[in-house]
Parts: sequence; C-alpha cells; structure tokens
Amino acid sequence: MFSADGGNRHGKIKLYKTHYRIDMVAAEVAIVLLILGPLAGAVASLVAGPRRVQGYIVGATGAVTAIASLVLFMEVAGQGFRAITLLMPGGIVPPAEVLGAALALTFLYLGWRTRSALVASFSVGQLALVGAIAFAPASGEGLLLIDTFALVLILITSTIGSLIAVYSVTHMRDDPRRAIFLATILAFLGVMNAAVVSNDLRWFDVFWSATTLFSFLLIGHTRTDEAKSAARLALIINTGGGLALLAGARLMQHYYGTYQLIDIPVGGLTGMALMPLALMSIAAFTKSAQLPFQSWLLGAMVAPTPVSALLHSSTMVNLGAFLVLRITSSFQGEPAFSAVIALVGGLSFLATSLLAMTQSNAKRVLAYSTIGNLGLIFMCAGVGTPLALAAGMVLLLYHAISKALLFLSVGVVKEEKDSEDIEDMYGLRRDLPLVTLSIFIGIATLVLPPSACSFRSGSSARPPSPSPR
Repeated sequence: MFSADGGNRHGKIKLYKTHYRIDMVAAEVAIVLLILGPLAGAVASLVAGPRRVQGYIVGATGAVTAIASLVLFMEVAGQGFRAITLLMPGGIVPPAEVLGAALALTFLYLGWRTRSALVASFSVGQLALVGAIAFAPASGEGLLLIDTFALVLILITSTIGSLIAVYSVTHMRDDPRRAIFLATILAFLGVMNAAVVSNDLRWFDVFWSATTLFSFLLIGHTRTDEAKSAARLALIINTGGGLALLAGARLMQHYYGTYQLIDIPVGGLTGMALMPLALMSIAAFTKSAQLPFQSWLLGAMVAPTPVSALLHSSTMVNLGAFLVLRITSSFQGEPAFSAVIALVGGLSFLATSLLAMTQSNAKRVLAYSTIGNLGLIFMCAGVGTPLALAAGMVLLLYHAISKALLFLSVGVVKEEKDSEDIEDMYGLRRDLPLVTLSIFIGIATLVLPPSACSFRSGSSARPPSPSPR
C-alpha cells in the first residue's frame, strides 16, 4: 500500500529487506486502522439503530484504535525509533486542495449560518489560498512521517481519546442526539491521527481544519445560547488560525520549494524566509489557545464533560504544540524568533496560573491549567535544546493523562452533586472515595513527573532526535 524509507538527520537509511518488509506491513495496517478505523466507527455509530449497539460500536472502535497505536509504537521502537516516511500511491485519495476547498466552503456556510463576518472572510481567504496552492505544486504529495513526536501524539489520541469516547456512551445516555455526539468524537480521533502523521503541509491543513469543524460541532452540541456563542467564538479564532496556516504553506513553497515539513531547512533562515514559520506559529497559538487567543478554550467549558476532556487532553489543543515542536529545529538559528515563541508560552503560563487561583469552578481551573501547561511546552520549543524538546514531549504526555482523568472525575462529581464548584466538594473523600483518589492521581501526575524522565548530558539516556532531517 505504501512505499517507505527510514530516515535520520543525514538522509535516508535503508533497512535490511526482510525485517523491513515485515515491519512495514504491520506499520501500514496500524496506520490505516488509526485513521480509517475511527472514521468507519463514526459512520457505523451514526447509522446504528438500537442505542445499545452504539455503545458496542464505540467500545470496539476504541479498542481497535488503542491496540493499533500500541502496535505502531512497538514496530517503530523495534527499529530504534528511527523516523519513517511513507508514500501513499497516487489515485487512491483526491488531491488535498479538493478537500481543503470543501472545508473552506463549509466554513463559509457556517459563517453565514452563525452570522459571523469574520468566519466568512477567513473562509474566502482560505479558498483563495487553496487555489494559489493548487497552481504551485511541489513533489512529495501524500508523504507521511512517523517520528517520536508523532508516536507520542498517536498514543495520547488513540488511548486516552478512546477511553473518553467509551466514557461518553454512559455520560450521554439520556441525550436524544447521542449518536451524532459519539460519531463526532470518533471522527475527531481519526482526523487527529491523520494530522499527526501528515508531513505534507497541504494535508496537515486539511485535517487541522477538520478538527476545527468537529470542535465547533461538539462545543455547540447542547444548542443553548451559551453553547452557540462559545462554538461561534471557537470557530472564529480557529478559522483565522487555519488561514494563517494556509498562508504559511504557500510561502513555504515559495521560499523552500516544498510543502514537506521534513524538508524545511534546518537553521540559516533569516528575514522574510522566516515568514512561513511565523505564520505556522501563529496558527499553533490559536489552536493551543495561547495568549491572546485563549478565550475560545475557556468558553468551551460550557460543553459536556467528555468534550472538555477530549479538547484538553487528547485532541485539538495538542495539535498546535505538536506543530511548533515539529518545526523548532528550523528557527533555532534565529534567537529573536525563538525568544518570541518562549515569551508567548511564558506569558500564557504566568497569566493563566494567576487567573486559575481566582476561580472556584473546577472545570474553569482546569481550563486555565491547560493553557498554562501548553505554555510551558511552547517555552520548551523556544529553548529548542534536545533536553528541552524531550521535556516538552514528556509534559505533553503527562498533561494529557492528568487532564483526561481530572475532567472525567469532575464530570462524575457534577453528576453526583450537581455542581462543579470546588466549595461544594467538601466531604468528597467520604462520599466518592474512588473519584477522590482519581483526582489526587491526576494532580500528582501533573505536578510530580517521575524522576526517570530526566536525562544526563552525554549519557545513554539522551533522547533520540525527534526530527528525521
């Protein structure tokens, strides 16, 4: 199905043919299941009749997705965590520009539907840029990249995201539109996995925009005025970020002659040649709710608990941090650029940490904490050393685990006590001991990372290079 090569910073590495063929078959099947499995499960749960069957479909899809992520991890680990590139054969899928134009038209319709001139304007801009990209082709269409960054995000999305999907079956049991809700969550997992392995920025933008669409649907699921307003705000900010990403893709082809993230020059970029990276960073700030774009994530707290857990832990906000971590080696030669990335992350961490201390609503405290922790990851990207990048990946992993556990625990507390206020949680250890333990574990994993995550300079524990360039 795919042609493949191993790669490192110095070019392509050929592996032994027999071992290579066996591993690549397993990796290819795993990637197909990680992307198409959740999408197929979404369609199946949407058309399934009995509500019990919906639960079985979500459970089976979650199990297959989680197992596929572990298989892919073991296959790549067996090859020493070398970055692997895969080329899809032509003719199987439509060009990225076709899907990009379809999503832009969808946003244009939603801009009209929500009466947002900004969304409509951003959508028109996206359509224009999709046309410009279509007339500026470059080699390597359909290239996928599996490196250590991608593996971490795939594990987070496929395991934690699947658990949240299963939790949603029970949490949304009384919702008359549960089938649509479950289908959207499963589709979200599929497009997230697709975005993570997309090395071609045109395809990355397609899946990036798909996460924007699904987040809009999930945030506005309850259809209350508050939910509609929050969904509209999320759509405005994230379609603006999508426009910046597309502009970065077009300038990337102009300055670097490629749409492949793996081919961006490492260092030596100055002046206007840094503009593609600047636009991609702005898009990342919007997706990860960094200052001054944090308002959409705070507003999203009106959504059902599974949506909060999904957006904060295993999808959406992680995608922006992932993009900056992926391109960090390209702007490290420009101290001013790196300083801006670190400064935005640092200010986001400081401001939201102070604001979190003034809140009494547990979900809102967790929302500020999410923005702050992502700010720390952006700071790591700005520093850009191998140790800082390893710290960013570890923080991304533990933050996902912690926030999923904490949001789901708060959801249980709300069901039992009909409140999310911290003041109403007195006596929680007596009334809900297991939930109390889960909250404690979530807090501990967030603030007390294991000592095994430290790396000694020059030791064998030095993290592998995350980039194949």
